[in-house]
Amino acid sequence: MLAKRQDPKGTESERIIFTAADESQTKTILFPDIRLVDGPTILAGRLQMKINGKWRSVCSNSKNWTIADMETACRQMGFQGGTFFQWFNRQMPLKSRILYEEPRCSGTETSLEQCGWSNYQMGSGVCDYHPDIGIACQARHDNPKPYWRGIRFENAHNENTLQNTLFTPVSSSSLRYVNIYYGGVGRDHNTSSALHVEGVPPIMENLEVVSSAYNGLNITNPGSPIWINNCTIRNNRGYGVFINSSYGLTHLDGCVINGNGGDGIRYIRAEERPEESVDRRGYSDFCKVAVISSQVFPIYVYAEQSVQSSMENNCQKVFTTRYGQVLTLDFIRAVTDRNDSASLAIYDGSALNHRLIQIIWIRNNTRPQSITTTGNQIYMIFQAEPYTDTQVFLRLISGLSKIYDLNVSRSDISENVGRGIAVDNLKSQVHIHRTSISKNEHVAGIHVTNGVGDVNVTQSRVSFNEGDGINITYTGGSRNISRSSISSNQGYGVAVWLNNSKETEFLFVNQTTVIQYSEIYKNLEVGVLHGNHCGPALFNFTGNSFTNSLNDALEILSCCSPTETLTTLQVGHNKFIGNEKISLKLYPAVNMQANIEFNHFRQGTFGGLLIKNQPLQEFNVLKSDITVQQNYFLNNSGVFVANMALSPYAEEQYLLFTRNFVKNNRIVEPFQPLDGSVSNLNPRSRVAAPVVIGSSNVEVYRNIIENPDSQYEIGSHLEDQSKIINATYNWLGSSSDQMIYHRIFHRYDRYNLAKVSFVPFLIHNSHPLTTKINPNQLYIPKFSTSGSDKVGGEIEGEETLSKGEYTVERDITIRPGGKLTIEPGVTLRFPPSIGMMVGGRLEARGIEPDSIQFTLKENIVHPPENDTYETEALIVESDTEVVQLEPKSPIRLLGRLQVKVNGQWGTVCNYGWTIQNAALVCQQLDYVLNPHDWYIERNEIPDAGKSESVILSNVACQDYDLDITKCQAETVGDFVNSCDHDNDVGIRCYKTSWAGVRFGALAERSDLQYVSIQQSGLLDYATNTFKPALQLDFARQNFESIKIVNNFFHGLGVMYSNIYTDDSEAWFIKNDDETHYDPLQIPDRPDEAEIEIQRGETKYLVTSKTTGDSVERSYRIVCEPGWVIGIQLLNPIENRSSESIVIHDSLSYNQNSDVWVLKRDLTVFPGTSSAPGIILDYASGFNALGRAVVVLSTIRAPVQNIYNRRVKGPVPTLTVRNGVIRNNQFG
Repeated sequence: MLAKRQDPKGTESERIIFTAADESQTKTILFPDIRLVDGPTILAGRLQMKINGKWRSVCSNSKNWTIADMETACRQMGFQGGTFFQWFNRQMPLKSRILYEEPRCSGTETSLEQCGWSNYQMGSGVCDYHPDIGIACQARHDNPKPYWRGIRFENAHNENTLQNTLFTPVSSSSLRYVNIYYGGVGRDHNTSSALHVEGVPPIMENLEVVSSAYNGLNITNPGSPIWINNCTIRNNRGYGVFINSSYGLTHLDGCVINGNGGDGIRYIRAEERPEESVDRRGYSDFCKVAVISSQVFPIYVYAEQSVQSSMENNCQKVFTTRYGQVLTLDFIRAVTDRNDSASLAIYDGSALNHRLIQIIWIRNNTRPQSITTTGNQIYMIFQAEPYTDTQVFLRLISGLSKIYDLNVSRSDISENVGRGIAVDNLKSQVHIHRTSISKNEHVAGIHVTNGVGDVNVTQSRVSFNEGDGINITYTGGSRNISRSSISSNQGYGVAVWLNNSKETEFLFVNQTTVIQYSEIYKNLEVGVLHGNHCGPALFNFTGNSFTNSLNDALEILSCCSPTETLTTLQVGHNKFIGNEKISLKLYPAVNMQANIEFNHFRQGTFGGLLIKNQPLQEFNVLKSDITVQQNYFLNNSGVFVANMALSPYAEEQYLLFTRNFVKNNRIVEPFQPLDGSVSNLNPRSRVAAPVVIGSSNVEVYRNIIENPDSQYEIGSHLEDQSKIINATYNWLGSSSDQMIYHRIFHRYDRYNLAKVSFVPFLIHNSHPLTTKINPNQLYIPKFSTSGSDKVGGEIEGEETLSKGEYTVERDITIRPGGKLTIEPGVTLRFPPSIGMMVGGRLEARGIEPDSIQFTLKENIVHPPENDTYETEALIVESDTEVVQLEPKSPIRLLGRLQVKVNGQWGTVCNYGWTIQNAALVCQQLDYVLNPHDWYIERNEIPDAGKSESVILSNVACQDYDLDITKCQAETVGDFVNSCDHDNDVGIRCYKTSWAGVRFGALAERSDLQYVSIQQSGLLDYATNTFKPALQLDFARQNFESIKIVNNFFHGLGVMYSNIYTDDSEAWFIKNDDETHYDPLQIPDRPDEAEIEIQRGETKYLVTSKTTGDSVERSYRIVCEPGWVIGIQLLNPIENRSSESIVIHDSLSYNQNSDVWVLKRDLTVFPGTSSAPGIILDYASGFNALGRAVVVLSTIRAPVQNIYNRRVKGPVPTLTVRNGVIRNNQFG
């Protein structure tokens, strides 16, 4: 039916029905298990097929299908034709796809499954990086259907009606209480919407469009507002509602749109091109238009500059509407032949002294967001340079509030094969209010893509969608999700992705996200994932309830590029309850000013708060200012409650954790044996504690921290022993400093960790601002206790171990100035990952072989060969080999991996298998992974274990996963013909071992004789770090008759060999509490007096951080005649540092002497001077980062016994006498 003017009006009891003439034939709308998505219509797009209940994209390894193949696919969908459309990039995150290279259809089949279907493969890896295939079908049905065409309005009669101050075209036609059944088939089987409208749409109230063979309702180029009230649009083969409008103001109220074969609602904000019209009909010249106080809207204007004009164009206008209303400015089109040659300034008022909303610089095809005033006036200034061809087309419209593109209220959008609500090319605003969006099957329930504008979702329910609940992917604007329920979606609950392209046609007024007073729970992926934005923005998450999240509850990404303005983040008054992973995650946390306050974190089973920067050098120059205050962390379990680590060497990053209550949490180490035995995986850099701190720019101040069911209260994750973490003025579960000391895990326990300073501490257990404090530490831990065989900790004085066997409970750390004497007959047994660090002096003089032994203390007996080893989730088959590398060498586990998922044992496909996955497997088996020896070739895997099926593939474990069976992975229904037992994962794991002995870079000369070191190598299981059994950072020690055997890694490791001196005193980084080390700080030290190095003396030159004006120094460094200066560069100048050091090999400036530039001549060092002195020139530049270390020492001048040639100092050598180094990975 073609309608110019229709006015069918039924009643609630007597509806008007339009249906097919032949009602005797069965009319069933079939939705095949094949579809086209991400295209302009349901007839063109990415090909997907539904297998095992899930839609999966189809790739062909970039091979072209034949016409018969594509026609068969279209025939299966019920349409004619079939041609190639385009390639589609694979969807991210990666999902299981179908590889169907050559269907080999003959052209008579009714579905692709009748072609060469047995050759297809399915899984995430089957297509690799190849794109998905896209095809296009003809707009014709494949078979005759007993349907009719439907109702079609083509530019039907309408009249302009003044409503308030707004002239709007209103149709003379209406559809009230009308039912349209079985439309969608036109002449020659053409596809047609059951209700097709071009031009001003009719008034639609209580309309039903059901079971059409194509789209239910199609409105194109309406040129007016659209109102659809109380509609039912369901079971249509295509889109429920398709709207392509350049006008906006589309409102659907009280509608039920469900069970359609495409998107429920698809709205496209169309583009106009008024510059192509010669007469610019309907537009007035901005600079000449008359303005009156009783203006009628909308007003269409254009501002232009001619390429032939020699004058700058500058004109201003004030537009006024009725009091109580606001004005919305739409940008229709902007074209120019020279970008940024014109601008439009918009003020929220009538003059320059009112608030400037925005200055828009005109670029070709600029698309700013629609701008709305707060009052009834708007002031605009257009400026354009001469000799430019610029045209800007604008629309100004008046209303009670901001003009929207799409408004959906009090509706039900559910069970559509496509998206629920899809909005493309947003310009102004989309508002979803009191609407249920559920069980839609593509991308998201609400999907906003491309453009700029505001997105409001209020008092709505978004649940059970196969993709995300809400997915907003565009350039920016304001987003508000309030008082809504977002639950049980198969993707993210809410995902916000912001386009950060530096040059884009889309311009937003502000960048704001507010998610408040909403319930977000049980979404398969992250509850709320907010993408990064570089620049000024406000992200506010307030008053929400995040409960029972299956993944992280709230994750906020930050900008990783240098930016002048920080993003403002506010997270407050939320409840995080019963979440299975991390409740609040900032990873990384840079370029932000954040305030996290008054939140409740309760009953979480993994971690509450994670604020952490990855250890990337580029993060050190970025800024952050974060405050975490007045939060409540109660009754959680897992491996941490609050984990905070900024970039450790960033000077403009700071986090304050204050006035928080961290109580009654049960935090334990992961991978604990189920039988209650002691684990072999001892923590080092990743200890489990309620509060863990990974950088010294994090301060923990005035908190109530009391967790009696946890082993520690605070743990250090900062691997830098020179740093001190401030954790003062906290209640730490006790008023006794002795009790507190052993509730903190830091440098006292592991030598490579930063020290945690906790004194003064609170002695009031519930008032973080109390004045009741203990300012003094009276307890000093003992290295050893009389009558006990337990030793460990820091040695700052002198300690002696007499004959006997000792168990080392924590790292033995000999601090600068400290000394440990080990007498003959001593055996030290180190648990796994525990070791010894010598920064002072170690004397261990045995009297016969094996007189002094350093070895492993084993906690449990590992399973012998040919035994099955099982945990809840993992099994290594009974004939797994426990291979000895050679006699008495360390054992390693080698076998086919099996896991237990849903009560079924099976193997794992190696597609996507990573070292991170393998490390997790080893840790769950109470073993460790050696990063240098973990990969197993296919022929090394034992044959056993093939009787079970492959049940996992594409396993992708993340940083904080603790169970291989709970990592993201594909299960049995997600892969077909892509993995067999030839692709099974094999694991190679190492037995745990202790951490070995390490002599620090500046340890004093030590003497070791008849010492045996064995079964060491593992430093840190969490980071898969191994170390030599005996490591010399700067070799100056004296070893005799040392035996280094049967270790799990290298035997002897020498980082630097000191060829010029025998002695040293302390660490490079000077702490306030160190008295044994006084380096020469450059440029802090003046250069007036020369620096003299005495015979046998060593001096350390350490550069300091300097910014601003360049500082220059020239140092003359001398020694006694007959001696020369040895120069060693232990820490070079950082690449980003502006400082420079130039060394002249002479006592005075001499053109004939050698000149060494440290940044350039790294290979020169170590070296010696030719004379008893050198000149060192230093210049800081504008940004000297410091920390370069130069070691200067004296050595005897060599005999000049070669004619006409200068003889330099000694050549570096390493001498090992009477040593035994065997059965290690490398000697």
